[in-house]
Amino acid sequence: MKIVLGSAHPYLPQLTGGAQISTHEIAKALAQRGHKVRVLAGLSGIGRTGLRSRVMLKLTGRKLASDARCGYPTHRGWFPSEGVGELTAADMPDVVLLQSGRQVPMALRFQELGVPVVLYLRNVEFGDLGGDLHSLGPVPTIANSDFTANRYREVYGLDPVVVHPTFTPGQYRTRTERSTVTFVNPRRE
Repeated sequence: MKIVLGSAHPYLPQLTGGAQISTHEIAKALAQRGHKVRVLAGLSGIGRTGLRSRVMLKLTGRKLASDARCGYPTHRGWFPSEGVGELTAADMPDVVLLQSGRQVPMALRFQELGVPVVLYLRNVEFGDLGGDLHSLGPVPTIANSDFTANRYREVYGLDPVVVHPTFTPGQYRTRTERSTVTFVNPRRE
């Protein structure tokens, strides 16, 4: 299958967070299984990747600059939803998995072009969706936790399948004295 993993947030190496690491792991796993994987992401103007992408966008007049720094094609743009037409014209995907970062505008654009959309809901910051989920009609949804799934069930009436974030445990194991606990990303929501 030809699969696009998309987010309006910048991607590796420009932004390194849980969603980006998990997306990278998903991309590698899908590619190892023989799928053709591409990432559609936002662009930050900083660093070598930012500079190279900015120059490419300026010289070509395109909406997306492409690289393969992560081992698979990554397409970056200031407003990735505006580059969906370019991306699909070059190679129509069989499905797109849209993750955190203005999923609704990207999903609408892919739907207009006839590409099936799956949403991977990674947070409960509903403003990050970039629009009303109901405007997409019925779409398959995945959530990264029971908590996230329950919030989308309560607020939007969705019933997401829970698929926990993908990562390679060996890359994160460390020796420890087990004397300290770290609590990551505390929120009252």
